[in-house]
Amino acid sequence: MGANRHAYSTQIPNAILDLGLSVYAVVLYIHLKSCEDERKYGEGLGNVPSMRELAIACGMSVGSVVKARRELVAAGVAEVVPGISPRLAERYLREKVGQTYAYGNDKYKQCEWCRGRSLVLHSHHFPASRAEGGQQTVSVCPNCHYEYHEMVGGSICLVDIENDEPRADCEPGPSESPEEAEQLSTA
Repeated sequence: MGANRHAYSTQIPNAILDLGLSVYAVVLYIHLKSCEDERKYGEGLGNVPSMRELAIACGMSVGSVVKARRELVAAGVAEVVPGISPRLAERYLREKVGQTYAYGNDKYKQCEWCRGRSLVLHSHHFPASRAEGGQQTVSVCPNCHYEYHEMVGGSICLVDIENDEPRADCEPGPSESPEEAEQLSTA
């Protein structure tokens, strides 16, 4: 263990145990803290783990990770760093090359965003989410649907409890400029 003794341990502040967090929230915090120590997912926002990756690493369901994330944010030991704007995510997905899974079969429908063909399309509330009262939907392939939520959903960033501030490498994702926002609203 000599030269790299920190590779096998993670320091957890005692304050975490005094917050009354659920076991799931504590496990998620410990995992994120150990990843921060090892830089497991790399530096910066582009290398943050998805909810699915966190669920696998922590041995819990994606729903449990989402609840634990909310709990950590409510306790003030983590912040959610916003993802990219919904319109920017849509524009990215419209520009990617569609994946066609079958040729010449009428059962396969076309994704409205990537123009790829898929047997299954998801009905996604856009431009306003269902939680925001949105009624309009678009038919998108599962890949575009999953990518959209990964891009827009944001990521979790631990707060330095002693200094009560987020880590330096936690920055929000790109957002459209005012000119792009104007252009998107008129499109």
